[in-house]
Parts: sequence; C-alpha cells; structure tokens
Amino acid sequence: MPHIIEATLDNCLYVASDLREADKQELQAVRGHSNFREILKDGYRQSALTFCIKSDQGLPIAIYGGGTHPTQPHVGIPWMVSTPELLSIKTWFLRKTPWIVNSVQEHYPILWNLIDVRNTVHINWLQFAGFQFGDIKESFGPENRPFQNFYRFR
Repeated sequence: MPHIIEATLDNCLYVASDLREADKQELQAVRGHSNFREILKDGYRQSALTFCIKSDQGLPIAIYGGGTHPTQPHVGIPWMVSTPELLSIKTWFLRKTPWIVNSVQEHYPILWNLIDVRNTVHINWLQFAGFQFGDIKESFGPENRPFQNFYRFR
C-alpha cells in the first residue's frame, strides 16, 4: 500500500528525474529553466514541511509540502509535484486528500499559492480538496504565462 513519510532530499531528486509533463511545464514557467533537480532542491530547502508519497515498492511518487510566506507568517505556500505514477494510485490518493491537505494546513490558518492554468489535473484536485480560486495573473514568471491564485482557510 502507498504511504506518506517525511521527505528527504533524495526523495525530491528521484521525483525530479521523472516529473509529470505538466509539472515540468509549470516549474519551467515559474523559474525560467529546466534544471528540475535544482528547483526541487531549492523547494525542499525553503519549505518548512516536506512529505513524500511512496509506492507499494517504496519508490517516491510525489513530493509535497509548504513554506511560510516571507511577509505573512500565518500564510503557508503549499506545493506538490509528482511522477506519472501518481495516476496508478488515484483512488488511494483521493481518499488521502483530506489528510494530505491537513498535514500542511494544520501549520497555517491560510494556504495560498499560484498555479499554472495549463495544469488542469492539479486544478481539479485543488477544487476537490476544497481550495478556492481567485484572480488570474495573465503574465507571471519568466515565460509570462497565466497563473491563477488559489487559497484555503482553516
């Protein structure tokens, strides 16, 4: 059965080597480059919490977590990236969604971030998880892509 553990840097690097295409596109749009190992290293180091979803075989499938907003300490910035393998545990993942979200939300009364509007799988999951959506920034990041605000209150 899949399980969730506290993530290690090695877990992040493993996921970085096999990211979903939508996650690659989103990371590149935000950071302006495709060195996903470096991007996930940065995310791991800058986050207050990081978790890893592992497969039945013990392989990392997804990394998620949250960092503290730099000027609003009561706001957490949630994030998640995964390998294509996440779809193979879709039912388990959807059942665990409340626990996954609460594992970050319990540390922050507000969760807020932006999502690439092309990443429809994650947008659908965020809706399922009870997030609300705000304005779309039509030109965000080095690639000037549209990104949408999303948030959730405890």
